[in-house]
Amino acid sequence: MVLGTRNNAIPEMVVCQTCYEDHILAYPEFAREHFELSTIPQAADQTWWCDLVVPYIYREYKVRALTNDWKNFVECVPVRMSLNPCPGSDTVYPQDNKWFTPNNGPKGLLICMACYCDYVLLTEQHSQWRNAGDNLVGIFGVSVSCFFGAQFSSASLLAKAK
Repeated sequence: MVLGTRNNAIPEMVVCQTCYEDHILAYPEFAREHFELSTIPQAADQTWWCDLVVPYIYREYKVRALTNDWKNFVECVPVRMSLNPCPGSDTVYPQDNKWFTPNNGPKGLLICMACYCDYVLLTEQHSQWRNAGDNLVGIFGVSVSCFFGAQFSSASLLAKAK
């Protein structure tokens, strides 16, 4: 069983049965009003993954369900779903993504937009980070990598930062 948003409010968003039962139904009225069995056909050669496992989407759901704010959930989640995936330890051209850096260093540490959303935004760490700016090529050259993506465990890194 795969679920999606009622009336396809967030196209292509899917939630697995386990996440639906464990997390979506934690807010039963919000769940009943806004989720239903998915009507998107899944081809035999397609592999789907549950969008609720994305940390930002999970946190966004909890925040919006608590305040019954479906409008903002529908506005915010597609933005995260459309982001380029974290490049991990690969180096990439900096202008192809938005990058963030900690306010108080270390200097040169960058994280990509996907990791910023998943591990910083909507957390107590949010105020500790800022946009790294637009002239990253002038500062770092033509290749950068995401510090969080290059680590084995971003969650443990954030725990150590506290």
